Amino acid sequence: MKISLPGLAGIILIMASITAGIYVFQMDSSLTYTWIVPLNSIQMIHLYFKQNIGLALVDVGKGSNYITVSSGATSTLTLLPASSSYAVITARGVSIYVEIVNAIGTLIIVAAAWITVRRRSGLKLAITMAVLSMLAASNALAQIFYLNTGLGSGYSVNERGFSIPFSQLEPVVLENETYRYSYVLRDAVNGVALVNLSIQVRDQYIPLIIVRAYNNQGSIDIPLSTSIPSGGPITYSAASYLSSGNLTIYVLSMGQLENTTLNYYKVEFKRIGDSPPILVTLLPSITLAASIASCILLLRITMLR
Repeated sequence: MKISLPGLAGIILIMASITAGIYVFQMDSSLTYTWIVPLNSIQMIHLYFKQNIGLALVDVGKGSNYITVSSGATSTLTLLPASSSYAVITARGVSIYVEIVNAIGTLIIVAAAWITVRRRSGLKLAITMAVLSMLAASNALAQIFYLNTGLGSGYSVNERGFSIPFSQLEPVVLENETYRYSYVLRDAVNGVALVNLSIQVRDQYIPLIIVRAYNNQGSIDIPLSTSIPSGGPITYSAASYLSSGNLTIYVLSMGQLENTTLNYYKVEFKRIGDSPPILVTLLPSITLAASIASCILLLRITMLR
C-alpha cells in the first residue's frame, strides 16, 4: 500500500506525540523524590500529586520512625514543629496530575493530526503539522520541567558528631567556694541546625551544666533533662534547633571530672530550593489549555476549507 507524503507526515507526528507521552510517563513513574526538612517551624511540602507518600521522623535522640502518610493523589503535606526531630519525605509512583494532563494532551494532538491529514494538503498541511509539533513539544516540556523542579527542593544536611571524655579537657580553675573548675566547650552554628547533646556523669561531683545559644538576637539557655537509670550514670541531655550563631556549654564542678563524657551530635540544614510556585504547578495545565484552544481553532479552519 502506497502512503502519500501528507499521510506519512501525519503518521510521523502521531508517533512522535505518542512517544513523547510514553517518555513523560516513564520518567514520572520512575522518579522518586526524597526531601529532608527541618522541623524548626511549620513546613508545607508540595508532593507533586505522587501516588505513594512516606514520612520518616528522625529524632536525634531516639532514632527514626517511618510511616506511610498516604496512598493516592496528595498535593501537600503539612508538618508541625518538633524540637528534637527532622523529617525525611519520600514521594514515589506516578503523578496523577501529570498523567491526566499527559494523556489528554497526547489524545488531542493525535486526533488533530489525524483529522488535519485527511483534510489538508500542501503548504497548509505543512504549517498545521509544524504548529501541532510545537504544541506537542510544549506539553511534554512543561510536564518535564514541572517534575524536575522537585529534584531541587528541600535541604541538604551536614552531620557532625563526637564523644569526648572530660579528662581530655583542660579546665579553668575558679576562685569559688562552690565550684572550683570550669569546662567550656564552644561550637559554631551556620544557618539552621539541630543539636543533640548528652553528658554522662560518672564522678562523685555533681556539676552545674549550662547550655547557652548565642545569635544576633541575643542569647537563650537550652533546658536540660535529667535521667538517673538504675545502676547507670546520671545523664543530662538536651535537643534543640538553633539559628546562626554559637553554642556554648558551661560545666562547673567542685572537683575535676575524670570519668564524665560529653556526646555531641549536630545536623546542619542548607536549603537547596523551595517548593514550586503556583505558576510552575499550573504550567502543565496552562500549556494543555493552550493546546486544546489551538487545536480547536485549527480544526475549525480545516472544516471551513
